[in-house]
Amino acid sequence: MSGDYDVAVELYIKSVALCPTAEVHVLLGSAFRVLGKMEEAIAECKRAIEIDPECGDAFNDVGTYLLDCRTLRRCNSFGTPDADTNIRRSP
Repeated sequence: MSGDYDVAVELYIKSVALCPTAEVHVLLGSAFRVLGKMEEAIAECKRAIEIDPECGDAFNDVGTYLLDCRTLRRCNSFGTPDADTNIRRSP
């Protein structure tokens, strides 16, 4: 099954080169997540947010990926070396 996601990544990369939309970056991030490439998944969400700061899916997904990272201990950043720095907690 990972072969399908590898193909999806290739196609999303081609798509984003032609028309870089927030939606395609979110989808590319999702494919990276399935492949266990958490840093790449987070980076794609960041690109989606840069394109469309109102892209709720990107914010939702990056939050999910950061939680996954905490659980998996695979990645440590969303713009800084310490992921906890950028996670705001309610008082």
